[in-house]
Amino acid sequence: MSKELLYFKTKTLLYVEDDTKLQLQAKKVFDTIFKEVFVASDGLEALEVFDNKQIDMILTDIKMPQLDGLGLVKRVRDKDRHIPIILTTAYEEKHLLKSALKLNITSYIEKPYTLDSLQKALQDVLDVMDTSDIQASFGDGFVFDMQTFKLTKNKKQIPLAPQERMILKLLLKSPKHIVPYSTLEYALSDDGYTSKEALRTAISSLRKKVGKKTIQNISKQGYRLCE
Repeated sequence: MSKELLYFKTKTLLYVEDDTKLQLQAKKVFDTIFKEVFVASDGLEALEVFDNKQIDMILTDIKMPQLDGLGLVKRVRDKDRHIPIILTTAYEEKHLLKSALKLNITSYIEKPYTLDSLQKALQDVLDVMDTSDIQASFGDGFVFDMQTFKLTKNKKQIPLAPQERMILKLLLKSPKHIVPYSTLEYALSDDGYTSKEALRTAISSLRKKVGKKTIQNISKQGYRLCE
C-alpha cells in the first residue's frame, strides 16, 4: 500500500454491490485499506447503514434493485453534501455519468475494475479533499466553487457556459490526472454522445477564460490541468 493510501486506514467505507460474489471478493481487498468496511446489497439497505453508522466514504454500484446507485447518491446528498462517493459502472452505463457528476460524485471506476483503477479513484478522493471539497484554486489566481460552479479571479466572477462548468469540475476533481476524452464527451452530452469537435470547441472557449496553458491536451488520451 502506498503512503498516501495509509490515510484510509483511519476511515470507514460503505460498499454497496448486489453481486454477492464480487461483493465478497472486493471486501477482502477493502478490508486491507480501510479501518472498517460496511456492506450493503442495494440502495435502501445502504441508506439504513448510512443513517446508523459513522461512514466516511461510499463506493457504490449504479445498477441495483430496490434503489439504484444514483437514487442512493441523491438521498445521501440531501443529508451530506461533501462525503466522498465513488461509483462503479459497466461500460454500457457510462451515459449515466452526467447525472452522477451533477450530484458531485468524487470519482468512478469502470467494471471490471482493477487494483490500479481503484487506487486512482482513491487518489481522486485525496485530491478533492486537498481542495477542501468546496473551493479549488488553480492557474493564475483562479478559484472555482464546486458547489455553486462559480469561477472567480481577484474576487471578480468570470461567466461560464454550462459545458465549461462541467469540464472545469471534472478537471479539478482529478487535478493530477488525465481526464479521458470519452469521460468529458459523456458528461457534456444529453443523449450519451458528444462529438470530439464539440468538446474541442468547449475546451477552446474555456481556455480563453483561464489561459491556454492551463488546460493541457494529452494526445490520444484526454485533458488535464497544468500546475
